[in-house]
Amino acid sequence: MLNGERVGQFETYDIDGKLASKLNYRSGKLDGQAIYYHPNGKERLISEYNGGDQEGISKEMDEEGRIESITEYRKGHIKKITYYNVLTGAVANQSIVDDKQKIYSDFVM
Repeated sequence: MLNGERVGQFETYDIDGKLASKLNYRSGKLDGQAIYYHPNGKERLISEYNGGDQEGISKEMDEEGRIESITEYRKGHIKKITYYNVLTGAVANQSIVDDKQKIYSDFVM
């Protein structure tokens, strides 16, 4: 903490004492990589932040570590979401979001 604001890496733990997340802060806002974990210790969500806004790629994984979805952000707004079949790794659905936050989906399955 610096001047009452979070600065640097912070770790959170669940009620059983297992690592739940690793978060990076700058000037009290999420900044850099944020990693959230499943109770089994595998990564659940990896996101990038810039000054408190999600920016770039965010990956969500199941408890076995298989990618469920990848979301692309720009200045905190979703630009594209891709969902995957966790059994095959194939793209199941993609949605594109325009600047007016209108969603265009393409069901691939």
